[in-house]
Amino acid sequence: MRLTKSYKLKILPTNEQVKFLEDYFSRFAKAVNFYISKIGLLRKDYEWLSKDKQKKGKCANCGQNTDLSHKFLPANSLVCPRCYNYEVGDLFIRKKLYATRIGPNKRKRGRFDVRDATKLPGTDYALAFKRAADTIKGQKKQLGKVKKQLVFTERRLNEWIEVLENKETLLQDGKKALTRFTLPKKPGQKVERFKHILYKDNPSQGKTESQIKGIIKALDRTVQRLTKRLKTADIKFNGDIVDLHYSAVKNIIEKFTEISLDLKKQQFPIAAENVVSKKSRGWIIEKINEMKKGKPLYPLLLKKKNDFYLSYPVRLELEEPKEEKVTKAMGIDRGVNQIAVTAVIDRPTDKPHHIEFYSGKDLIKSKLKYQLIRKKFTGTKSVNKRRAKFGEKVARGSMYVLHDISRQIVNQAKEQKPIVIVMEDLKMIQGEKRVKKGSAVRERKVNFLLSNFNYGRLQSLISYKALQEGIPIRFIKPEYTSQTCSKCREIGKRTKGFFQCVNPKCNHKMNADLNAAINIANSYCKEDSFTKKPKSAILQATTSS
Repeated sequence: MRLTKSYKLKILPTNEQVKFLEDYFSRFAKAVNFYISKIGLLRKDYEWLSKDKQKKGKCANCGQNTDLSHKFLPANSLVCPRCYNYEVGDLFIRKKLYATRIGPNKRKRGRFDVRDATKLPGTDYALAFKRAADTIKGQKKQLGKVKKQLVFTERRLNEWIEVLENKETLLQDGKKALTRFTLPKKPGQKVERFKHILYKDNPSQGKTESQIKGIIKALDRTVQRLTKRLKTADIKFNGDIVDLHYSAVKNIIEKFTEISLDLKKQQFPIAAENVVSKKSRGWIIEKINEMKKGKPLYPLLLKKKNDFYLSYPVRLELEEPKEEKVTKAMGIDRGVNQIAVTAVIDRPTDKPHHIEFYSGKDLIKSKLKYQLIRKKFTGTKSVNKRRAKFGEKVARGSMYVLHDISRQIVNQAKEQKPIVIVMEDLKMIQGEKRVKKGSAVRERKVNFLLSNFNYGRLQSLISYKALQEGIPIRFIKPEYTSQTCSKCREIGKRTKGFFQCVNPKCNHKMNADLNAAINIANSYCKEDSFTKKPKSAILQATTSS
């Protein structure tokens, strides 16, 4: 089983090395931006066809009957993927922009050549092209999301305008009807509420006429903002990353590392000796020793303001954790006041023990404070700078807390070997079901607090740390884990952090998060849970210093 792990080390270059690094970052960025501009220029005559428009037919270029994926705009003809890649694919564009050798010592340069834009070693031109291709792919993906958001927002805007103006629309059955649906008045209601005729069966309270005008105004601003973003969306590389060859970094030791850059080998001090805390310094040294055990991949040099970092990914070969001898299960549940709650279950007895609560009040408090600052203080450059600085501080503190908690959980599981760690399979906490107003106000507050905590990140940290220790990880469906009694398995009530069973014979009471953790562990101990497969064995992790 493979584990890809990335280590981030801060380097402390001298003044001369800082000048050299800044110059090289600038040259690398010029090469990347040159590639980005020319790739767009060479591909402007081609348009990718969406899946519903792709079809089989005769390619206008090669004449073969095959799948047609792109449209050649000047001739208004369709071409196959093979011809497209041969003309403007990544490999062939790179050859056009960085000419190959012809003869013993000669190079044939094309109309565009990256060496006319900047000077780099030959291998670094290829790395710059890869960075340019990744940048284009990533930013196009982001623009695609913006386009989808714009289409959705425009549709909502048009629907509310139709409700306000009470226009005619065509229903699904082909009949025409007015778009404004008036809701019946409730006791004490003075103003009429309306909704769109298409959503008359949805259990919503509707909106008053003044509220509809406010919604239209807000949606119109959003449409203008998204449209402006699409018009001014130029793909550009900001120059804060330099890709290195996998053999460029050598001799990473406690005091310095050797990096080959621009055909020069230089020694850069590592921020380990300058760390005041002995615990932190020891942790960095431990990670440096751990880095040497894996197979090096392509590292990165990162620039953040005036600081430089080395991102060093390695691939570790680990043995597949075996479950044949597992006798215990550790259930982990997320919470609000507690980031995580753990409980260990012996499979034969199902009795919980080694119960731990990991508090997250300070973490959530700092995140809520940052949200308040971000909402209230905007405008001037100095205020935005202070706000961003505080946000970075909160992010660093969050990562430290998550790393610390994940390490404590894995150490606890390590002491209980042979054991399996069981967690809920939550794709994202932001996808929590939205509840109605009124009696469920507190539940809305709980969902808001949970959304401020990256539980998925904690799961990832626990997973890779556990796999390194040979502890298997399993994920279960999060259905009714917080609503089921851990004793009698009946559905109960959860109020204000406590769970109470409604079964009169049981009447069990306990902390709701602990009850859920026990249920998660118990769910693995069922016979049918052994067929559950783990998530992908190839995990990615990041460790920074």
